[in-house]
Amino acid sequence: RLDPDVVRERRWGFGSEIPYHVAWWQDYLPKIGVKPERIRRWTRENCSTEWNSIQDDMVYARCGRFPTPGAGSVFAVELAERPSFVVELPPPKNSHIHNVVSYFVCFLMIRLWSLFYTAKRGDRGFWPAAKDLVTIIFVPAAFRYQERVRKGQQKRPR
Repeated sequence: RLDPDVVRERRWGFGSEIPYHVAWWQDYLPKIGVKPERIRRWTRENCSTEWNSIQDDMVYARCGRFPTPGAGSVFAVELAERPSFVVELPPPKNSHIHNVVSYFVCFLMIRLWSLFYTAKRGDRGFWPAAKDLVTIIFVPAAFRYQERVRKGQQKRPR
C-alpha cells in the first residue's frame, strides 16, 4: 500500500497513463576472469505495472525474472513523471483584417461610393429632350424603311 498523501497528490493529471512503476534492484556481478564493471542500479526490466484508479492506493506488479540472489529481492515503487499537458486552443475566427473577403468588400464599398458621388454631382441635363429623342431614334429608322420600300424589299402597309 502507498502513503495516502502520495496517492492524493498523484490522483489527477495522468490521463490513461499509470502514475507508478515497479522497479527492482539489480546487482550484477561479472563472471570470474571477465573484467566488466559491476552493475548496480534500479531497473524496470521484465516488469509490468498494473494500477486501478478505483483501488488507487494499491500497485500490482508482475516481473518475468527474479532478481539476483545477492540483491535480497528488493522492490520499490517509482513515481512516474507527469505527462506534459498541452492545451489545444479552438481555431481562430475567420474575420481577420487581412482576409481576402474583407479587402474585396472594402474595395467594393469604395467603388460604389465613388460611382454614387460621381453620379450625384454629374450633369443633370444628360438625357436629351423628347423632341431630340424622336429625331435620334425614329428619323434613321424611318429613312431605312423608306429605302426598303423604294427598292421593293418591303411593302407599304395599307
